[in-house]
Amino acid sequence: DSGFFYSRYPEPKSLQSVEDNVEGNDVKRGSETDSNLEMSVYFHKLGTKQAEDIQIFKPTENPKWLPRATMSDDGKYLTISISESTAPVNRVYISQVEQILSGGWDDSKFVKLIDNFDAGYDYVTNTGSKFYFRTNKDAPRYKVICIDLEDAKEEKWIDILPHKGEVLNDVLCVGNKYLVACYMNHAQETLSLFKLDDGSLVQQIPLPDVGSVGSLSGKREHMEFFYSFVGFVHPGVKFRFDLETMQSYKLREDIVSNHRPEDFETKQVFYESKDGTKIPMFIVGKKGQKHSGNTCTLLYGYGGGGANIYPL
Repeated sequence: DSGFFYSRYPEPKSLQSVEDNVEGNDVKRGSETDSNLEMSVYFHKLGTKQAEDIQIFKPTENPKWLPRATMSDDGKYLTISISESTAPVNRVYISQVEQILSGGWDDSKFVKLIDNFDAGYDYVTNTGSKFYFRTNKDAPRYKVICIDLEDAKEEKWIDILPHKGEVLNDVLCVGNKYLVACYMNHAQETLSLFKLDDGSLVQQIPLPDVGSVGSLSGKREHMEFFYSFVGFVHPGVKFRFDLETMQSYKLREDIVSNHRPEDFETKQVFYESKDGTKIPMFIVGKKGQKHSGNTCTLLYGYGGGGANIYPL
């Protein structure tokens, strides 16, 4: 609680001797054209000046690397995720917080857990030296793995939530022993609760209708988590899930005047494209309505830029 970690670039050289709002300066802040390189991670102690911040990590191998720091759930480790672009791949370096704060930057203080850009690894949680990551390593739809720092050889990695047909969009550790995971299958999202230690299913969390899950948030030490739901006929609902009762409770629902979601129904159908690909489509209408070729229909479709259209 004494401070925080953050990433920043060095001050542009063209501004190092330039004061704000001084007439006659050749360079004004906001108009500099220096390239941003050598992003580093710093620790700022509350109540001190930024000039006194401790440099924790700097990209000595490549000045274009983009490091990002994450504190472990137990507060004992610092994970550095290193990217070089917006591609979903990164390196992972880990150090003990006490060690990294004593004396500042030293490459030898880090365990280079992942030292290549072959895949992406997002920190989920850790139990002591056992670290859990959401990864696309040999899993284009993502999975959750466990790596023990005491024996981190790849053949010792354990699949906790294995790779399967659904896309693992998001995952959190909650209640100390659970993983809540948001999966997507054919443009529909679902929420499920699993055990952290072995990945076994605890329960599926019911949603109001066909739709999308968002704002999934919670902390490992808390016995609750929060999420939102939106669908074709549901403007938006916020929920709290209680891990003591294993029930969801509605916190707030957006209400549209004279609109009753229960009067409508959503069905999913599949249309076969010219190359045989089955395209998921949704048909929304009044409950009990008979569909025919003469039914008035508002048709919406989009394709471009690799964009996915979710039920909104």
